[in-house]
Amino acid sequence: MMIKVMTPGRKRGGVEYPPTATEYTVDIVVGRSIKIYCQRKDLSMVAGSAFEIGDAAEYGSYNLSYTGEITKITDKAVTIKKYGTSHRLNLYEFCWRNRNFNAADTAARNAETSMYI
Repeated sequence: MMIKVMTPGRKRGGVEYPPTATEYTVDIVVGRSIKIYCQRKDLSMVAGSAFEIGDAAEYGSYNLSYTGEITKITDKAVTIKKYGTSHRLNLYEFCWRNRNFNAADTAARNAETSMYI
């Protein structure tokens, strides 16, 4: 099923900000796979990364990119597990972190960066 990804609604300083549409659309097979599409400014769709349960994906970053194994895919979020800790990313956060994810490149960047920090 194709789903247009929205930012999460939030409240800050008493002001409520509703969910807004993003440039991402995902094709989800619940419990199996997710494929990310990104809409360009000329309104054409570009296919990004595709993931299945058991694949590696990024769940966080600071100096290094933190990756783990996808354990659950729903129509609202993706759960990534690393060292026994689960990280639940909403679809928007999952998309912006993983739209062009490449595990080999990420591992190489992490190896190089870890020599300098």
